[in-house]
Amino acid sequence: MKNLRYYCIIVLVSLGLKGLAMDVKGMFVSMPDSMVLLIDRHNRETLVSYAEPEADTCSVVKNIFGSESWISHIDDNLIVFHPSQVRTIEMRVMGRDNGDSVLYVIDTYLTPEKESRVTVYDGDWSRLSEVDLQGMFSDFAVEDAEDEMLGRYSPLPDIRFVSAAFATDDVNAMVVTLSLPMLNEGEKSKQKAENMQRKLNWDGNLFK
Repeated sequence: MKNLRYYCIIVLVSLGLKGLAMDVKGMFVSMPDSMVLLIDRHNRETLVSYAEPEADTCSVVKNIFGSESWISHIDDNLIVFHPSQVRTIEMRVMGRDNGDSVLYVIDTYLTPEKESRVTVYDGDWSRLSEVDLQGMFSDFAVEDAEDEMLGRYSPLPDIRFVSAAFATDDVNAMVVTLSLPMLNEGEKSKQKAENMQRKLNWDGNLFK
């Protein structure tokens, strides 16, 4: 009975340490190959090994197409990884109030406007949730654009792209930006910048 009690204590302690020991570099290396088909685990290990956090020096490997994949930023809880020139993956470990840790992954494509998907994972790469980026701008109204040929205002298709990025100067912040590709440069300049961007802060459980 005493041995069983000690065993239970060891299991509970191990589970607790597992929640606290999530490491962004280890998560990057253990990332499922299906998430990034261009490189494998060996390539990811090489990228982490040759990156220099103190100097913020990037590391580069050749992917399966012979082009470059690289890490442009790495520190104790943030990795900015570029599988290709048109895709960026940012990973940041966030500690929760209950002692657990979760991994936030921002997957951004340049199409040519930036569009992101933000997903939350546990330490086993099981998907926990996804952040609704489009919903953050559901109340944003675009002023009708002027049709130069008709000399009047006409409604535009409401096409929106939303991108996200971790703030490098604040470990508890994420910046979300709205892009309106159907507007010309003049029309874009008329939109208020504060309405086109949201700064989300970590409250101990989620970004909001």
